[in-house]
Amino acid sequence: MKIDVYQSAKKSDCFLSVPTGTDPCAIKVSANEGKVYGEVRSFQKSLSIDTTDNRAAIDSSDVIDQINEKGYAIQGAIVQFEGV
Repeated sequence: MKIDVYQSAKKSDCFLSVPTGTDPCAIKVSANEGKVYGEVRSFQKSLSIDTTDNRAAIDSSDVIDQINEKGYAIQGAIVQFEGV
């Protein structure tokens, strides 16, 4: 699946993912999600993901499930380094 990823202008560790080419303004999020995210800015376009991906800051399987269920995915990115 190809997705476009947008970052919250309010909270830099919150991201909205939609199928590539989807206008984020057309997405209907819950009132609570709208409060958290506010406006979004483009982060990455046409990112290819699939359920077998092993990425540091995105659960590809969860994003795909959310997009299939509601047309968009909301996720936070928390990266921790251990033993550095």
